[in-house]
Amino acid sequence: VDMPVTGVEVMPIGLAEFYLSRGVSRNASAAISAAALDRKPRQALAAWNAYWTLDNPSRLQAGHYTKTETARQAGVDVALFERRAWWGALSQYRFLLIPMGSRIQCVKMIESLLVLTIPILQRGRYRWGFGRDGQSTLYFSQAARNADGFYAAADGLVALGFPIVVVDYWSEVTAANLSRWWRDLSPRLVGFRQNCLTSEGYWRIVTGRPGPCS
Repeated sequence: VDMPVTGVEVMPIGLAEFYLSRGVSRNASAAISAAALDRKPRQALAAWNAYWTLDNPSRLQAGHYTKTETARQAGVDVALFERRAWWGALSQYRFLLIPMGSRIQCVKMIESLLVLTIPILQRGRYRWGFGRDGQSTLYFSQAARNADGFYAAADGLVALGFPIVVVDYWSEVTAANLSRWWRDLSPRLVGFRQNCLTSEGYWRIVTGRPGPCS
């Protein structure tokens, strides 16, 4: 879902076979089993462009943020990991910054929740324009004041009960906010994984059973 549509709810993304192939699934299973809220020595991870190098505005803004004093004080680490080391490394962090990729949702959101790490998503903003072929199209808006609207997916996931953080600007990721978000959301992570990140949990979403997942 990129735009709000009456009567249409967001369907959460799942895992991707591509990122679990070549032995990674075994590492993922081990990291998921070992993940614990009291075994997270690192604060926040910024890790993207390991597979695909993208320069969309969300990633450019996130990259700029990671170089700021605000990010340093918040304990944001910038790192890339070999594919089989990814899951174990991710499980050491309380938060994962996830700028937009090539799609409205990102697989990393589910990966992080599975290891009890809170995803931080940017609320995508769009504006209408015209492509080179003269057809109307959507563009990512650099600033909220210039936007014609917001992508609906992130807020739709919150409405479904996903324990995620959604920000308009990466500068909102401060030490104080990270402490507050962890206090508010971390108690929900284990139960959410058990009850919602399962085939039965997703089936409840597909069949439209009322109420958020928790």
